[in-house]
This record gives sequence, C-alpha cells and structure tokens, in this order.
Amino acid sequence: MLLVLYWLAQGGSFLLTCDTADVSGSTFNRVLREVLSAIECALPTPMFPSSVEGQSKVAVDFVNLLGCLFRKVTGVIDGTLIPIRTPPARMKVSYNCRKCFYALSLLAITDSRKRFLWSRLDFPGSIGYCRAFKESRFYRQHKFGTLVLHAAFSLLADGGFALETWLLKPYPRDQLNEKGMYFNYVLVSTRVIVENAFGVLKGRWRVLHLGISTDVETARQVFAVCVLLHDFLI
Repeated sequence: MLLVLYWLAQGGSFLLTCDTADVSGSTFNRVLREVLSAIECALPTPMFPSSVEGQSKVAVDFVNLLGCLFRKVTGVIDGTLIPIRTPPARMKVSYNCRKCFYALSLLAITDSRKRFLWSRLDFPGSIGYCRAFKESRFYRQHKFGTLVLHAAFSLLADGGFALETWLLKPYPRDQLNEKGMYFNYVLVSTRVIVENAFGVLKGRWRVLHLGISTDVETARQVFAVCVLLHDFLI
C-alpha cells in the first residue's frame, strides 16, 4: 500500500518506482490493482446530495465559507484534462486533446470545501466538457427523468457550458452591461473553487499531473482512487 501511495504522490514511470522499492514490474502491476480495488471498497464513493436538507447544507456552506451571493448554489461544475501515456493504438486521435497531448476528460462537481460531490472520467480528451456533461447520467436524469436538483437550487459553470435554468454561467462579452459585469464577478469569484479543487488534487497526487503510465482502464481507476483519497483527506 505504501508503494502505491508513493507512486500516486510522486508520479513518474513504473520503472523508477520499481527501482526505488526494488520490486519487479509485474509485481508492482499486480499490487497496484489489488491496492486500488481495496481503497475503492474501503472509502465511501462521493455522492451528490439528493435531499433538500443535503442540498441546503451545501448551499449554506457556499454562503458562509465563500461569501457567495447566490443563496441556492449546490455545487460548481467544470472539467480538466488528465494526461495519459498509453492510449489505445486504434483510438489515439480521439485521446489527443486540444492542448496536443493524450488525455482523459475529467468532469466534476465540487462543494465550497473543495470536496468532489460527483465526477466522471469516461471520455477521451478530444470530447468537450459540455458534451461530456450532456451525455452523463446526472444531466439526463435531471433533464428527462427525476429531478436531481430541487426547486430553486442550481449549479455554477463557466462559459463553455450550455445555459439551463438550473445551470448558471457568465454573460457573454457582447451582452455585458453594468449589471451583467457584476453578475459575472459574483459568479466567477465563487466558481473558482472548482479550479482550486483541481489544483489541490493534482498537486497532492502528482501522477495526475505528470501522466498516468498505465492502460486506460487502470488510469480511470487511478483517478477514481485519487478522488476518494482527496475527499477523505479533506
């Protein structure tokens, strides 16, 4: 377990980690999968609050901790890119992101304490965050099924997402007036918390920053475990 935590925190290649611990690559691969699975079983999965009381508590924290002027914010949504080094050979183009490296698109909702309430890492890096969100179970359930967010509660997002009655985004630059500028200032000053959460996550678990040198399925599991550990430590 210490070896896996060391690799998650330091990042880098398998060879360097194996050389540091004096173990073979096959042994580390086996241990890695066992430890990742054990951590997933041991730690609670992040769950977006479904009750009015749970969402109200998150909204109150946004007001009390961040001074948010929106009274019913239950989370901030955004995406980031997680570099990978070994995408499937037949699908390399789809994993090539806009910043010209191979990556997975991470989509997440965070609260005012930088904890992840919901996350998804199913899409290659070429997929935009807005499209990834619209194809998620969260969006489809709220849009076409049982409402996830209760009445008057909302999420905050940046300009890359599609506007919804429950998903607030900044006014476009060509529509700005004095009130719009103030609205954008209030929204952006609160929305930055999700960027802070991504920064803490990648800073603590450097494997997400330097590139995951495993197959894609294991890379998704590595990310899921890093999110669990991130929330656990907070």
